[in-house]
Amino acid sequence: MVNSAKSHLNTLTKFANYKKFDVLHEPLPCDRSDDRPLIIFGIKSMPAKRAMRDAIRNTWLDMNYWSALRVNIHIVFLIGQTPGSQLDDEIEMYDDILQINITESHYLLPVKDRWSVVFCFGHCLKKGGH
Repeated sequence: MVNSAKSHLNTLTKFANYKKFDVLHEPLPCDRSDDRPLIIFGIKSMPAKRAMRDAIRNTWLDMNYWSALRVNIHIVFLIGQTPGSQLDDEIEMYDDILQINITESHYLLPVKDRWSVVFCFGHCLKKGGH
């Protein structure tokens, strides 16, 4: 009985056990050229939600606001893929997108969490781990 329930749940959720996810685009590393505090914003998004990303960039993540507070910020939108999605213009304009080679799905949101941590540790820490 337990095995049939487990099999049913796997079928229901269409779970696929992926092991490796490649990065299609990585934004520039964090700017750590001064001693001001750094806040890294990792925001999960989807390719079709450009208007929402633009609204975030132009409101609560406006660089001018944070500079006035003497705080450096680094924005990273974590995005997968959907058929026909084009992010080239947005990547060229803002370079704040970390695009992962996954199909957008609620079941793969932990992959975005993992890559936000990988990006922070690999591209935002000063030497010595700070």
